[in-house]
Amino acid sequence: MLADNGEYAAAEREFAAARLGNPGSLAIETDHGWALWMAGREEEGKAKLRAVLARNPDFAEAWNDLVLTTLV
Repeated sequence: MLADNGEYAAAEREFAAARLGNPGSLAIETDHGWALWMAGREEEGKAKLRAVLARNPDFAEAWNDLVLTTLV
């Protein structure tokens, strides 16, 4: 929600903390990819989403986010 509200620095801090508590989480990495895209770091965000899908091609949320970043 922080990234959705434009609070990108705060969002980055929370993603870092979340990864410490749950390293390797597909959900966290997917949300981070979306947040990067929202912050204008479009290619980095898309790359993170593609990396999630490389690890688990059936992870629907990553597909959803990647499609949305492509359509906008």
